[in-house]
Amino acid sequence: MKFKKIIAITVVVIAGIGFLISQGYYPVAIVGSDIISAAAVKKNGDVALRYFHALNTINGSSEDLNTPEVLKEIKRGMISQLIEDNIIYDKAKELVGKDLSGIADKKVNDVLSQAGAKDMAEEVYGISLGDFSRYVLYPQAYREIVEDRIFLGGGDFNAWLSEAKKNSKVTILLSSFAWKDGDVALK
Repeated sequence: MKFKKIIAITVVVIAGIGFLISQGYYPVAIVGSDIISAAAVKKNGDVALRYFHALNTINGSSEDLNTPEVLKEIKRGMISQLIEDNIIYDKAKELVGKDLSGIADKKVNDVLSQAGAKDMAEEVYGISLGDFSRYVLYPQAYREIVEDRIFLGGGDFNAWLSEAKKNSKVTILLSSFAWKDGDVALK
């Protein structure tokens, strides 16, 4: 009887883990103590790919963006961007503290209140307004907050970011990528 319960529990646990992995809920990178999931990389990569397709259409380009090389580069870029976003968000929390959400919300709402924001999200990025806020506008708001604070303090944002990336503890868990000199490199 106990043996059957153990087997049943084991099967449920394995099925649950299998489901989570199939949905991309496994880590691909660790930044400090924060995890970047495969699902986040895929979602951001899909957004970037839609954006590049829209640019190709606008520019009349017929460049094939679905080649393995281009897709790998987009994935590398998305992992790098998510690591950078994480570093910037941590700095924004450090600089602003508990007021961060309110300041970021105001910046995002200012953009969303502009005419054409919904159309841009849907037509250029191919995503809902909520996803546009989450994947594009909030990371940009945190970046602007940190840029402003560093500038007001007499610093250079790009120099700070470059140094912060080099000094961050980053682990890439995918065999085809590595963290090298503050950036994601192809192996």
